[in-house]
Amino acid sequence: MTFLKRIWKHLKVSAVFLSLCGFFAEGVVAEEQIFLEGFPDVPLLEDFEEQLDARVIFDAPSGTVAETVIRASVKGAKMLDSYAKELPVFGWVCLRQPATMRCTREESVLVFLDENPAAESGVIILRLEPAN
Repeated sequence: MTFLKRIWKHLKVSAVFLSLCGFFAEGVVAEEQIFLEGFPDVPLLEDFEEQLDARVIFDAPSGTVAETVIRASVKGAKMLDSYAKELPVFGWVCLRQPATMRCTREESVLVFLDENPAAESGVIILRLEPAN
């Protein structure tokens, strides 16, 4: 094999390797989750949007209290189902009811309320409270 053929073969192998590295790196970036500020280990799920002007967070003697509004183009029930599936990964234990969901972890309680279950676009009110 000539010197140029060996270099060409090496360059092709290197190009494939670099392409694969870029593919996997892109997948890792896509997997990163955004968490809701003030809500420990509560992600903002894909295709959901927080209404930032509705967020309220304050510290009380018994713990942090927070509230926000999350919107999506799907029904609120589907939003609750998505959170019921995702939150146990972060240690939350959830009890789902038709228009609400209550999740507990250590000394915190999350309460999800589907503001209008009949609406095609979901609006969920999310509250964090101490588990007193």
